[in-house]
Amino acid sequence: MLFYKKAYFFIGSFILLAGLVLLPFLPYLMKETTGLVNVRVIYVLFLVNNAASYWLFRISRTCCTVCRKTMSTRLLRPARP
Repeated sequence: MLFYKKAYFFIGSFILLAGLVLLPFLPYLMKETTGLVNVRVIYVLFLVNNAASYWLFRISRTCCTVCRKTMSTRLLRPARP
């Protein structure tokens, strides 16, 4: 469990850092300008949302999935005589 927690923390951190590195190049990555007031603020909010989902919610969702699969395999095993 500790391995998964560390792995998801590093994945979320990598997403955040990679997104922040791309932030100065954001105007060059867009084809057209939009009517939005500040695209950088929206981009940072989206980036923090994605990183926070890895830090806070992925580990519990993975644990629930593993527990559910373990229960289903226990239920499907044939009974021993």
